[in-house]
Amino acid sequence: MQPGAAALARLYGRPWGDGPAARFADDGGLVPPAVAADRHAAVLAIDRSAQDEWGWRALDRRTPPPAGAILAVGARPSDAVAVQRDTPVTTDVIRSIDHELEPIFDADGTTTALTFAPAADGVAALVLGHTGEALGEVAMTTSCAGSPLDVVSVRPDHDVDRLDFAAISASTALSALALDEFDPALVDIDGSTTAVGDAAAAEDLRPLVDGLHRSPAGTTGFGARVSAGAAAGYVWRRL
Repeated sequence: MQPGAAALARLYGRPWGDGPAARFADDGGLVPPAVAADRHAAVLAIDRSAQDEWGWRALDRRTPPPAGAILAVGARPSDAVAVQRDTPVTTDVIRSIDHELEPIFDADGTTTALTFAPAADGVAALVLGHTGEALGEVAMTTSCAGSPLDVVSVRPDHDVDRLDFAAISASTALSALALDEFDPALVDIDGSTTAVGDAAAAEDLRPLVDGLHRSPAGTTGFGARVSAGAAAGYVWRRL
């Protein structure tokens, strides 16, 4: 069953109309990022079972953040971001709908609640500012836009000890791993957003320093935002 299919049909159906849809029909049509990622995964022979396995992997490895941990959630330098429970995490609001809309996910697609990163409903974050001793430093930042595989374009050019993905779906992450540009053993050591929730589901290219607090001094890490339209990468080093 697709996650929240009824609600998604009401709020995030395909509202672009016949004209825009016709112009992009030959390229597969206008579809949401998760659907685009699923279609790309199918080309790479990534099936439903592989995506389910990735979802279970995320759940099995997920660990709570250490006390006092910094959670990078859509913040910029010196920003403070807080999202209260029951507040929708979204950048747009549809105030009235007077007709039926098709569901956002294909009925026979592979995206399910286990393989999707829904918006988190209660999280707070303070990032990149500190009043005491710094825990780490950002060594490199980069971004790229275009396709689900852009995470490969932002890959660091030197070895790191861990790689943490913030992916909208299992199919997105697995598509990137299929190119053999990343060592799967280093990816999402402590779990991922898949099947758990992502407070930055609006796909902003935020600084991502997941794993910093769990790593010993001298550790280097690569955090990447992996969406179906863009990617941003950050290399950090634990001091």
